[in-house]
Amino acid sequence: MLGPISFLVLGKPSKDAKPGFQPITLLPKLIPIYEALLTDLKAAGAEWVQVDEPVLVLDTAATLESQFTSAYGALTKVAPKILLTTYFSRLDSNLAYIAKLPVAGLHIDLDRAPGQLDEVLTAIKSTNIVLSLGLVSGRNIWKTDFAAAIKLGQTAVDALGQDRVIVATSSSLLHTPVTLASENKLTAEQKDWFSFALEKAAEVSTIAAVLSGSQDAAVAAAVEENKTSIAKRREFESNSDDTVRKRVAAITPDMLERKSPFTVRKEIQAKHLKLPKFPTTTIGSFPVSFYLQFFIYTYFTDLNFSQQTKEIRQARAKLGKGELTEAQYEEFIKKEIETVVRFQEKIDLDLLVHGEPERNDMVQYFGEQLSGFVFTQNAWVQSYGSRYVSDHYMRPPQLILS
Repeated sequence: MLGPISFLVLGKPSKDAKPGFQPITLLPKLIPIYEALLTDLKAAGAEWVQVDEPVLVLDTAATLESQFTSAYGALTKVAPKILLTTYFSRLDSNLAYIAKLPVAGLHIDLDRAPGQLDEVLTAIKSTNIVLSLGLVSGRNIWKTDFAAAIKLGQTAVDALGQDRVIVATSSSLLHTPVTLASENKLTAEQKDWFSFALEKAAEVSTIAAVLSGSQDAAVAAAVEENKTSIAKRREFESNSDDTVRKRVAAITPDMLERKSPFTVRKEIQAKHLKLPKFPTTTIGSFPVSFYLQFFIYTYFTDLNFSQQTKEIRQARAKLGKGELTEAQYEEFIKKEIETVVRFQEKIDLDLLVHGEPERNDMVQYFGEQLSGFVFTQNAWVQSYGSRYVSDHYMRPPQLILS
């Protein structure tokens, strides 16, 4: 669950709140609600509860020591064992008071901030706090380097003992696609580099087994296989096409400066375009909104177009299935473009757009024109709330390979 301090600090005052109102002042009223919930969880048999306090990696958390002390002093009296969880950065100076909190466990992100491990071990060594190590990234789609993760994990085990160390992902796996199992169009080389949520859970299990001293043959095989995969990826990265890297390295300061002043360019553009004082246009895709679409279909019923009409989606699907040839699809797209252009001429717009009927997702289309990207079939990633990047218009996000 989200911790009470982060709940308030990251929350926003309502519109009718008094000027200068700080939500954190509501903490005394909020703690009893958390106490009731945690009491119920303990009564139901819960032994541990993960309480996320992401604000602990912010510099501003340095001013919240008294709030954390009072809140967790109260909650730990009625709750199951609390695993205080942080992620996405390091604790820095906030660690001094975190180590004094009466919590049973502390989770740290060693994917984004591996350098904090030593200072965390020093801070909690004399306590009874169990340390959860975020060794497997919860934010990216790459395989974990077992050698590096095991080395960090072993450092913690040597300092605290096996009983006080937990192996985990750096953050929630909701930031990653679900599984590679449904990807059947990626090459074997591409799949060998990737690890989605279910695969990352297996990585956690393997790393934990190694740190526990497992002699299981399957675990040893998994570690060896991972070593080979990581080596192949590193080799690819060192030998891949470095054209872009060379171009970026060749950028000089004068390239960032316009060769002519704006006043000169403006005059030339005005003579060439011959636009009125207040020219009319739309954004590149067509129609620009539901309201314009409603207007079009209401007053121009002989026209039937949209950036992503059912007909366009069907044509694109048929192309993918081989039911349309490239030439047939191109001819279809040209007709869609002409329809859009004729309509803009009809309503007397000044700057015309072609409507982008050939474009699928705003990222996917451009990524497909570039080397170094691969597109998955079902690697949906959470955008916000319960929404994932997966609707009629958008394909799974691109994954950078080089």
